[in-house]
Amino acid sequence: MKETGQASLELNGTAPPAFLKPFDSLRVRAFRIFWIGMWMTWFGLSMQTVARGWYMYKLTGSPLLLGAAAAASGVPMLVISPIVGTLADRIDKRTLLLIGQVGAGLCAIVIAFVIFSGLIQWWHLIAYALVQGSFMAVIFTTRGAYFPELVKPHQLLNAGALTNGEMHVTQIVGPATAGLLIAAIGVDKVYFLVSGMYFVAFLILLRLPKSGITPGARGRSIFKEMGDALRYVKRDVVLVLLLVMAFVAVIFGMPFQTLLPIITEDILKVGPQGLGLLLSMAGIGAVAAVALIAILGDYRHKGMLLLAFAIVWGVGILAFNLSTSWKLSLGLIILVGLGQAGRMTVNMTLLQANVERHMLGRVMSLWSISFGLQTVTALPMGAIAGWIGAPVTMAIAGGALLCYALVALVFQPSLRRLP
Repeated sequence: MKETGQASLELNGTAPPAFLKPFDSLRVRAFRIFWIGMWMTWFGLSMQTVARGWYMYKLTGSPLLLGAAAAASGVPMLVISPIVGTLADRIDKRTLLLIGQVGAGLCAIVIAFVIFSGLIQWWHLIAYALVQGSFMAVIFTTRGAYFPELVKPHQLLNAGALTNGEMHVTQIVGPATAGLLIAAIGVDKVYFLVSGMYFVAFLILLRLPKSGITPGARGRSIFKEMGDALRYVKRDVVLVLLLVMAFVAVIFGMPFQTLLPIITEDILKVGPQGLGLLLSMAGIGAVAAVALIAILGDYRHKGMLLLAFAIVWGVGILAFNLSTSWKLSLGLIILVGLGQAGRMTVNMTLLQANVERHMLGRVMSLWSISFGLQTVTALPMGAIAGWIGAPVTMAIAGGALLCYALVALVFQPSLRRLP
């Protein structure tokens, strides 16, 4: 961060033992509370995503409506994130985070009762995805602006790794747990359980300290302050490059998972069990990336680290989609997970570290928009895949991602030299 964090950080003032270095930021009590609360949030989110997709397809048998529900959950990130980011610079971030938790919990309860009553219709699930996605946009945007206040500047990369690491772990464990529970107790009770997770997270996060507040200018609208953020970013070439990296990564890298079932079925011919194993291997790569970043701590060459992860990601996608060997594909998808998670973590940390405190919420909302684009870019990628085939489509996308990373490495020294 360009400005120091809160003075109330609770550290014991001594260096941690070497074996505790990967968990350095957890020595801060406020960040521990935040981290534990987010565990519950991401676990609930991963479970509800599986439950919603499974039940929508069971209810309708329509791949189109299945995709529509996924898109409905992502669209609010495009619209709401800039508003939330501006509010995060005006009011207490903890309050915003708690509002998101309560809203997500209430949504899950409502859809659970609708399913339990037997009155469920497919449009209920679309509406649920849209409203729930709105509250998750509040949570996602606020958390990126909030947790940098809870740690010291030298702990920021470590805190980002641990925060993103828990997301990736829950994406491995959560879907499997949801699948078992849907079979054992029914989808309605899974939603009741998910709502409970959000409310438990609310109770945990309630113990967080209030955040620093930079009030908006008197008489200025939210939209004018959003415009201030765009002008602020435009004046700083480093911020522009970091945001371009995020958007390029989403456009060319993130549709990989959407098209993976096609490659699994048509090329590798390993069925749903093989798809599950591939996703697990990608998750292992992701966890390895965030573990490496956590061990590195306050690494002094973060720009090079960002570009290295982007190159690994591009190589992994390109090579995976050219492979026809099952065993080779299992190894290559680890590279995909490693590069994707590493790029995301370092990219986010560098943005947070290079933004002044009073602009952090608004700038991080631009970062959040890139995640909402995942569902949008999946549609044209799917259309192109239907025309030239999924492997060729994603090989081209991986090659484009790799080329951008190499161009940035050679021709963008301000990005390469970031400390």
